[in-house]
Amino acid sequence: MPEDLAWPQVEHPDIEYVPDEEFDAQDLGAVNRELNRCRARVFRVSRELKTAEREFASAKMTYTRQMRRALVSVSGGSAETRKALAELQCEPYEDAVVISEQVVAEWKKRATDARDDLKAVENLSHNVRAQIDIR
Repeated sequence: MPEDLAWPQVEHPDIEYVPDEEFDAQDLGAVNRELNRCRARVFRVSRELKTAEREFASAKMTYTRQMRRALVSVSGGSAETRKALAELQCEPYEDAVVISEQVVAEWKKRATDARDDLKAVENLSHNVRAQIDIR
């Protein structure tokens, strides 16, 4: 049975985007630094999402296998009773699936946010470069 089914905390300060309040959108160097910071964040979030997706797949597979084993090992009563008993035996595995699925959803949200932030800074970068060309 899974030992640790507490809801995992998905808090990574290095992944959270905190815009620099002193950020000068007209300074090409500052825009490039912010662009690199956003790119790095996208890569880190993507890596965490892949890990969470693997853990979800593993939890789902474990639950399915345990359910099959429980269905085969439970005896007596009607088919509905045996299925209900097997489901009760496999609740911790089902919990692990639900938790890991939620973690994947949270990382997907963070990935979307990170890509949106990157697009915004890329737009700033294009604008600054266009202004430089105009001058």
